[in-house]
Amino acid sequence: MGAIGGCVLFLILIAVFAAIWAIWRYNNLVSLKYQVGNAWKQIDVQLKRRHDLIPNLIASVRGEMQFEQDTLEKVIAARSPRGPSPRPRKRRTS
Repeated sequence: MGAIGGCVLFLILIAVFAAIWAIWRYNNLVSLKYQVGNAWKQIDVQLKRRHDLIPNLIASVRGEMQFEQDTLEKVIAARSPRGPSPRPRKRRTS
């Protein structure tokens, strides 16, 4: 093998390694593309789950609001027969 044969063999090896690298890189990019698509689908699932939970949250808040309103009305009714509360006397400081 002469110098030309060695150069040709070297160029062939570089071409083979470049082709292997290009195939590996392409497969890697395709894999990343599918991972991104899957991540967006997972976000969509989480948003739908939250959307489904909102009516339950609203019902809970309404129930708690009704309880607080009833409690406040009972407290007001319990205090009203006694009349207005006396004002505390002001202390004179000399």
